[in-house]
Amino acid sequence: KYGCFDKYGEVYKKAAMQVTSDEMLGRFLVLFATALQDVEHKISYIYGVSQLVPPEGKERLGYTMATALVMCSQLEEAADKLKNKNIPQDMINDVLRQAINHVGDYERKHSGEKGFDLLWWVQAYIDGRIFLIERLEIELFSFFRGNAIVYENRSGQVVALAEDIALHRDGMALGCLHYRDNEGSWKASVEETEDSWIGYPYLQDGTVAHERIELCKDKWKKVLVKGDPVIRLHIPPTGKLTPESVDITLQRAKEFIQKYYPDFVYKAITCGSWIMD
Repeated sequence: KYGCFDKYGEVYKKAAMQVTSDEMLGRFLVLFATALQDVEHKISYIYGVSQLVPPEGKERLGYTMATALVMCSQLEEAADKLKNKNIPQDMINDVLRQAINHVGDYERKHSGEKGFDLLWWVQAYIDGRIFLIERLEIELFSFFRGNAIVYENRSGQVVALAEDIALHRDGMALGCLHYRDNEGSWKASVEETEDSWIGYPYLQDGTVAHERIELCKDKWKKVLVKGDPVIRLHIPPTGKLTPESVDITLQRAKEFIQKYYPDFVYKAITCGSWIMD
């Protein structure tokens, strides 16, 4: 109906046939599909499910693909929600296709074996939170997670001060690869006085300066703190990534949100992609 199974349709069919002949797998599928109708606890259920391990002598596909079949039980409802937003049908089809085509990710990680394990990520598509806009994906209804407080002055200059983060002596986050030596490390947080904010600023290369600066409240205002609503950018690992392609995504993302999600008010557009890491 939505053109979702153009790539892995036969894999899904074969897995479904195995589930129908295995009572325990069938019970799992029905129970999990029913549990996912509980909107309040859906995400905690997803994080609580482990990859199924087949008993000795059983075919593996029905077990490695069982959660993928469960996700299919939500596709019709997901499509209806997006239709009610008047989102174009081709974009709806793309969202649903992305939701079930993560078999390829499993395949790459498991030497070609077919399976499915990115439930938390896939649920974001099904819930209508992730959309492909030109080169990048945007995730709505997310929150700022950075260890920073961001300030802006009247001329539009922006400064980010490090907040609640342990730092290596070179200014990198303590504990990340190559920066695990505690010697010379320090903890950075913003100090607020009656007239100013004082803290360690992030530099252009992503490190944090060793010297603190002071931002006077009569010239600067706080514009972004942890927990504020943001749009998160994700970078699908396909094609080139050029400045122009990013600019196009940002512009069209703003237009998309204004048209289809006018009530979603966000403070910033952020990116913490594994590609950047």
